[in-house]
Amino acid sequence: MITRDELKSYLQKDEYFPRATDELLQDCINYAVSKIENYCKRKLLYQTNEEIISGNGGNTHMLNNYPVYAINRIYYRDRNSNFIYDLFKGEPPGNNIILEQETGRIIVIHGFVFIQGINNIQINYDSGYKINEPTGTFCIPKDMKGVCYEMAADFFLKSWQGEKRIGADRYYRNPAEGTLDTVEWHYNEKLEIKWKEILRKYVRM
Repeated sequence: MITRDELKSYLQKDEYFPRATDELLQDCINYAVSKIENYCKRKLLYQTNEEIISGNGGNTHMLNNYPVYAINRIYYRDRNSNFIYDLFKGEPPGNNIILEQETGRIIVIHGFVFIQGINNIQINYDSGYKINEPTGTFCIPKDMKGVCYEMAADFFLKSWQGEKRIGADRYYRNPAEGTLDTVEWHYNEKLEIKWKEILRKYVRM
């Protein structure tokens, strides 16, 4: 969602955090992305997914993750519970689907339906925002990216590596040992609330 170099720039790392490692910065980013995904109840970065659904005999389904780049295949189970039957009988999925990329809604057409059953259909599809996409459906929304910056910075600051942006007001040091004893955090209770307000529109309902 953001790169290590972007986070370094945001933190002014070279000047204020010389002890920060790339591994730590990546951990901060991973933490932020995971937290955002948990709140939004979906995978946000580009990846291939396999989603198992229960067919209801209809022709419409809302996928868990979006935006959706492409539907790769839709299979249903045989009597031995193996996903081997192609719903479209060898035809390209794109010829038989109406796909709403922004919402993850798919409609199968030309007489096809999601065959009724319990956990009997497997949908393989590509979805998510692309880090280097400059514009359009698959570009990471600016407000979501801003939340990622703040969450990653918050995690970094609470790793005891720095105090510039969101975290510590001051350190209390042990003069005899020259070590850090305690930290007084400048914690804004409204920060989490602000993040959730920004991300609410991206939550999969």
